[in-house]
Amino acid sequence: MDQTNLPIKDDNRFIDWEEEINNLNFNKTPDGHTLPPEQRLSPAHNSKLREAMLSMLNITTQVGGVLVQAGQMALKLVFEAIKRFPNTACGLLIVGTLHAIANCIPFFGFFLNGLLLPFDVVILGAAVIKDLSETKVFKNFISACSTYVGGKIAA
Repeated sequence: MDQTNLPIKDDNRFIDWEEEINNLNFNKTPDGHTLPPEQRLSPAHNSKLREAMLSMLNITTQVGGVLVQAGQMALKLVFEAIKRFPNTACGLLIVGTLHAIANCIPFFGFFLNGLLLPFDVVILGAAVIKDLSETKVFKNFISACSTYVGGKIAA
């Protein structure tokens, strides 16, 4: 599944991040399909999300006397993860949303977070398995296993 809508272009070090962020359409999926009307973000939410991403660009830190653009590295990591593992990214978003809602409940939110842990494992486990099952390495592994088992059964 090639996701051409994300601002990662073949390890290009000269990405104009401001242009890429301003050109992102948050109401489309990474593969270019438009979201249903009930799932679309309002223009106000779009601008807040762009603002947050643009503010991340300016985050720098000094590591061993070298200035590192940590914000750009974080954005690249996030976009690359979404590009490679879309189901896992969606699972993390779901888990984060559930815990954010649970934290808003006074007194019981702390206990509810503990009860949500099995659901977190199921959601993330299913998402990771879905992402891994679509990779070529996993398909080759399953093919090799079935050939091996088929040979043992026939013998």
